[in-house]
Amino acid sequence: MQRRSVATLVCFAYFAYCAVILSHGLLAGVARPRGHMAPWIICAMLGMLCYGMYARRSWARMLGLVVGIGSLFFWAMVYVWGYAFSGFSSRSGEPTFYFPMLWGIVTPVVLSIALIALLAKPLPGG
Repeated sequence: MQRRSVATLVCFAYFAYCAVILSHGLLAGVARPRGHMAPWIICAMLGMLCYGMYARRSWARMLGLVVGIGSLFFWAMVYVWGYAFSGFSSRSGEPTFYFPMLWGIVTPVVLSIALIALLAKPLPGG
């Protein structure tokens, strides 16, 4: 399988995963439009990346790198925020950060790393 095809599949997987985890924000933005634009912007950017990779556009590689690097920083902040504020939810004050909580963070981090690894070098035929 060509690297371009794998990169396109990773883009579609990332879009589907983010659409699922952001579905509450997407629906809240439709039902009560009070500044819930971040999920829509994230999904629009990932959708544009999927289109660009599928249609073999020249700007898709750069957008993929921006999405991959930017989302690595974002998910790192989510991880630190989750660990730092997990102590407030327990009575003892000790962090209650446990492994099943990581599954929501590990998947997009792996997809971001895969995007960066696949798009670091120019794609064949691009």
